[in-house]
Amino acid sequence: MAPSPTALARSLAGTCIILVAGLLVPSVAGAGTLVNPLAPGLDVFPSGGRVTVELPGNKLRDIALHQDGLPDMVVQRGPLVGNTIQTEILQLQLRGVDPQLGTIEVTAGRNFGLPPSVGQITNVLTDPAGNFQSGDSFFDVFIEVSLPQSNIIMRGAQPFRMEAKNIRSLPPNMPVPTDQQAFTNSHFKCYQVRVGKTPRRRVTLDDQFEKRKARTKKPFLLCNPVRKKFNTTTSNILNRKDHLVCYRITPRTKGFEERVVGIRNQFGVATLETKRRDVLCLPSTKRKIRRTTRRIRLPRPGKLDHFKCYRASHRGNALSFNVELRDQFEDRREKARGPNTICNPVEKKFGKRTSKVRNEVGHLVMHPIKKKRVRRIVAVRNQFGVQVLRVLKRYSLAVPTFKTDCTEYAEDAKIALMSQGNLIASVTHAVHVPFEGKQDSPCPG
Repeated sequence: MAPSPTALARSLAGTCIILVAGLLVPSVAGAGTLVNPLAPGLDVFPSGGRVTVELPGNKLRDIALHQDGLPDMVVQRGPLVGNTIQTEILQLQLRGVDPQLGTIEVTAGRNFGLPPSVGQITNVLTDPAGNFQSGDSFFDVFIEVSLPQSNIIMRGAQPFRMEAKNIRSLPPNMPVPTDQQAFTNSHFKCYQVRVGKTPRRRVTLDDQFEKRKARTKKPFLLCNPVRKKFNTTTSNILNRKDHLVCYRITPRTKGFEERVVGIRNQFGVATLETKRRDVLCLPSTKRKIRRTTRRIRLPRPGKLDHFKCYRASHRGNALSFNVELRDQFEDRREKARGPNTICNPVEKKFGKRTSKVRNEVGHLVMHPIKKKRVRRIVAVRNQFGVQVLRVLKRYSLAVPTFKTDCTEYAEDAKIALMSQGNLIASVTHAVHVPFEGKQDSPCPG
C-alpha cells in the first residue's frame, strides 16, 4: 500500500532524488510512415524510459516510465541550413508507479508550459543524393518532476544538456519500416580455412562504429554465396561469383568501444552487444582446384562491399533455426544458432587504393552452424592477391541484415537541480534508446 501524501512528503524531507531518465526516440512519425530526414516539420512518436530514485537509508529504486494514455512525444525540426538543423522538444510526458513513492511523472516541452527545450544537429554530412549521413546532436532540456500523490512539483531552473557525437541517423531514428536495401546481398555459408605463411597488411578501416588503422593476419574464413530455404521462404543466390575471404585483424580490443545494436533479418529481431573486432572480409573470386599449383588465373572480384566484423553477445534467449543450404560445396540441412557476429560495410584504404561503401544499410550477421569437416582446396583472388586455401570445416551462416544502433543517442548531460522546500532532485544524465518497449523492437525494452 502506498503511503499517504502527508507521510510521503514527511519521509522525503531533505531527500535527494537522482534521476536517470531514458527517453525513447523511435522512428515512427504519425501513421507510421517515414519522414524525409532533412525536411522541416513535426516528428510525432511514442516514447518511454526509466527513472532512478534514491531515498535516505534505502537502495536506489528503479521505476519504468511509460507513455500509456499520455500524449505522444513531439519534436520540431527546422530545415538544413549550411550544416546545421535547429531542433526543439515541444512535448514529452512519461509516467511510472513505485510501491513507496506512488506515481511519478517526468515532463518537458513548451506545450506543457515549460521553457523551450531547444537543440541543434551540427556538422551535418549528406551523401550525393542529399540523404543524412552523420552529425552531432544536442538538446538543452528543461524538465518537471512531479509526485502527484504528495502534491510535489519540481522544475529545473537551468536546462541540462544532452549530447551525442557522430550520430548516423536523425532523431527520431529512421530504421522503421525496414529499408529493403538492407537485404540486397546474397546469403553466405562460411567455412574455416587454413593457409601457409601470409604477409600482414596495413589498412585503414572506416565503418559505422569507428575509423582506425589495423593489420590483417591470415585468412580465417571463406564464404560462399548460398541458396537458403527457411520455412516457406527461399533466398536465391544473387551472384554466384561473389565470395568473401575474411582475415583476422589486430588490434582486437585496444581502444574498442562496446555498443548495443538492434538487428532485423529473416530470423526476426534481436539485440547484440559488440565485444571486440574480429575479421575483415574482402570481396573475392574463387575456383576449386585439385592440388596446389603456381599458375592460377581468376577473374577480378565483383562489386560486393568490404565488411568489418565484430564479435558480439546476444541479449536474451537466442533461438535456433532449421535451414536448408545449397552452395558450391554441398547441399544439406543445418541448424543456425543465435547470432554472434555483426558485420558492417566498411571503407578500406590499402596502399593508394580506397574501396568505398556502396550500400551503407546492407549488413551481415553470422549465425554459427555445426562445425563438421569439409575438405576442399580452393584458389581465391582479391585485393591482397591470389592465395590457395585449404577448407577445413563449416563455420557459420551469414545473413543479410538491417541494423540500428541502440546506443546512438546515449547522451551525458550536465547536472540540473530542482527543489521544493527541502526536497532536491538532481538530473545527472539521459539515455535515448530507439524503439525501446515497441513491439517487434530490435532494441532492449
